[in-house]
Amino acid sequence: MVAPVPRPLPALEVSDPPTQFLDQTSVTKCVEIPTAIPAAIRDKIFPPEQLSLTKFIDFPLPLCILSEHNLDRYFAPLLPDTTLISDLVVALETLPLPPPVVVHRLSCQAASMWTNGSRSLMCPHTNDPRQFPFWILPFWRAISEFRSSQFSWHAVEGYLSHLPPGHYEVATFRAHMDALAWSGTVMADRLKDWTPVQELRHFASRDWLSGSNLNAMLDVMYEQIRAVNPAVELEYKVQSTYFCVRIHAACKSHLQDHEQYSGGSMLHSVGTLLANKPHTICFLSHVQGNHWTGVAIDAVKLRISYGDSKQQSVPNDLKDAIEWWLSNHFTEPFTWVPLAITRQIDSYSCGLLAANSLMHYIDSNIHPLLPPHPTDLDIARLHWGNIIINVHQMKEGNKCAPTTTASTTELTSTLPFGGVDSDPGGNTISPQISPCSSLLHHQPSNKKPGVSEPPKKRQRTLDKPAVGEEESFNGELVNVQPAKKKFIGGKVQGRPRTSLLNKVMQQCHPPNEPKKL
Repeated sequence: MVAPVPRPLPALEVSDPPTQFLDQTSVTKCVEIPTAIPAAIRDKIFPPEQLSLTKFIDFPLPLCILSEHNLDRYFAPLLPDTTLISDLVVALETLPLPPPVVVHRLSCQAASMWTNGSRSLMCPHTNDPRQFPFWILPFWRAISEFRSSQFSWHAVEGYLSHLPPGHYEVATFRAHMDALAWSGTVMADRLKDWTPVQELRHFASRDWLSGSNLNAMLDVMYEQIRAVNPAVELEYKVQSTYFCVRIHAACKSHLQDHEQYSGGSMLHSVGTLLANKPHTICFLSHVQGNHWTGVAIDAVKLRISYGDSKQQSVPNDLKDAIEWWLSNHFTEPFTWVPLAITRQIDSYSCGLLAANSLMHYIDSNIHPLLPPHPTDLDIARLHWGNIIINVHQMKEGNKCAPTTTASTTELTSTLPFGGVDSDPGGNTISPQISPCSSLLHHQPSNKKPGVSEPPKKRQRTLDKPAVGEEESFNGELVNVQPAKKKFIGGKVQGRPRTSLLNKVMQQCHPPNEPKKL
């Protein structure tokens, strides 16, 4: 139901350790660790960057074993064997890798083992006696992530096969998979965010949408309104999914008398503009550790509209944080009122419905409320995934556009039940649809979502969580292209470490085993 952080694809080259995670005595020695994967290895074994998603799914990769071995048997004091690159390619193509959890643990120990004299790694999970360079760790990590991604996209194919056959949005998404390069990055320019193409698979699933998924969707939703009414920017502004996290963090910092929160300048700028030139700001809030809701702050009418697809009242911590932030810029109190939103009858559509409610609040003609039927919401997800891809391809000038043009029509024309109306009081009037059994044979992901806070920092360490690790936190993928850094406002953007994201979430939402909605 909520969103945030799908598992990151690894940084493929690691040549500089993060000093914040290593003591200074080990930093100098750790810098020497040869972790750059040779270009010849990447070119021969890794999927080509321009490979389409459809071809990426079936790209042959080394296998992975399930049995675990003692970690001490992997590290060796001997120098790596002198081997021709061509022979290494053959070896790495045929040798299975350790289980992802073992790769993760080895990566965590790499710096200390190098400091203690280890200079190569062996493969005790195989019968191969050779010693390999330390860069085999990021190699194993990359292959593990590629295999995990392939598995997820195979699930997408199964998901699409259970949707109404021949539906326009289904055919369009399949066409996009045939044309879209797996390694690309989709930008949400207005909200200053990005998401890997790999992450777009969530729009063809019943998994929770991540924070960056929703930013990409809000970006194109708002652009549809702005294309019809350019003046909408004077009256309504949309903030990213990280905005509310910043409010929580700033409020907590204030209450604990800590030093000024590092993200406070951005919040101050937004609040000052809101007070000096009254308008409405709309954003998604992440509550209960697993749920997205919508918030619209109207500085003209001094009113805060709050919408929860589960029809729950605003949590006290969210209410207190927003009111504290507003009190720094307004002397008059704000009134809380309901935000029209479709009632949720499943366990995974909160992000889609919350985003839809905000856009409906801004322009109900362009964005009518969605019907609650699961099949309609499946199609709605695909619809927005298709539009995001279409916009991305136009930005990139992609000449390999799919044969089926992505939909740019109003979504309600593709849904059996049309839009959902609301009465004058803002209450949703939904069609009388009883919760029905899923048309799909699989259940939605049971991984708890979370929210990440920018700036996104590119992962460059050997100790990132592996597939199967930290299952309670479903993180967002980092960009898999190490040589292509994204610059926004003069700063390198990247994904925060999972441990930092967990810390932010724990500060904003104390652990209390929240029930899944």
